[in-house]
Amino acid sequence: WNLEKIRLNTKISDNLADLVIKRLKRLDEETQDSLRVAACLGFKFSANTLDHLLTTISLRKNSRDTLKRAQKEQLITNAGKEGLYQFVHDRIHKGAYSLTPE
Repeated sequence: WNLEKIRLNTKISDNLADLVIKRLKRLDEETQDSLRVAACLGFKFSANTLDHLLTTISLRKNSRDTLKRAQKEQLITNAGKEGLYQFVHDRIHKGAYSLTPE
């Protein structure tokens, strides 16, 4: 085992995670809310399910605009059929999930 290499990789991973979280926090609050809830649904998620959950927890009724903003920021992408999305990288998914209050 090369402990120095492991430490370096861990430091890079931590820095990347910090950068992702900073990027997510620069988004408007509604988009952050949508991505946080979407992250709880998993790496891939349905816009309809997201809308239902956002309405249930009284955040808003429609996530379409926030999903478009997240796509424009290259945080999520279409996942095949219409209305299905996925995070573009697992670090972004984990970063969005980490914004969820405990």
